Amino acid sequence: MDALIQYVKQCFKEEYTGHDFFHAQRVVSLAEKIYEKEVSFPKEEELRLIKAIGYLHDVVDEKLTSKRKERYQEINSLLEQEGFSPKEQEEILYVIEHLSFSKNQKERASLSLLGQIVQDADRLDAIGAIGIARAFAFGGRKDQALYDERVPLIKKIPEKRSSSTLHHFYEKLFFIENQMNTKIGQAIAKERTQYLKKFIEEFLKEWQQKN
Repeated sequence: MDALIQYVKQCFKEEYTGHDFFHAQRVVSLAEKIYEKEVSFPKEEELRLIKAIGYLHDVVDEKLTSKRKERYQEINSLLEQEGFSPKEQEEILYVIEHLSFSKNQKERASLSLLGQIVQDADRLDAIGAIGIARAFAFGGRKDQALYDERVPLIKKIPEKRSSSTLHHFYEKLFFIENQMNTKIGQAIAKERTQYLKKFIEEFLKEWQQKN
């Protein structure tokens, strides 16, 4: 899978919103761990699919590229080069197109178990310590304020972009815990969500100078 990995590195060589190659690596690693705990008899071919989905899951994200058509063509060629069957290629492409949080709000996409596992791993990387760092990296890159105290912090998915990065916690990140597909994902999400809540509590104390 060397060619595929090098391709992903090239796609994200100037990516600074937290959706970089290291994010893809963490997603792959965590997805592999979830798979090995969720599945009684792991299969090498399924682990290979998980790796491909994990590495490629952000390559065609409209937030990160305006060249979706070209990238789909490149991915098709790469997957064929890497020896994936037409059926496997179809699954990989379907999952990376339907995996994101935003694509699953109006109607939840029907993903295979492997797709659900990678989806869990991707969402888990959005919460916890690294999730906090990624949220503020993305907000800074998009010229978003740290916090806008004029806007109430309400746990609700908005119709438009969050008012600030801190609002993003209430408008997306706090929903992730209840959207996990696997038992392992649920357990990790619960722990990482507690970390988010502690961070918010400390952030607001310092913001209001109530230390």
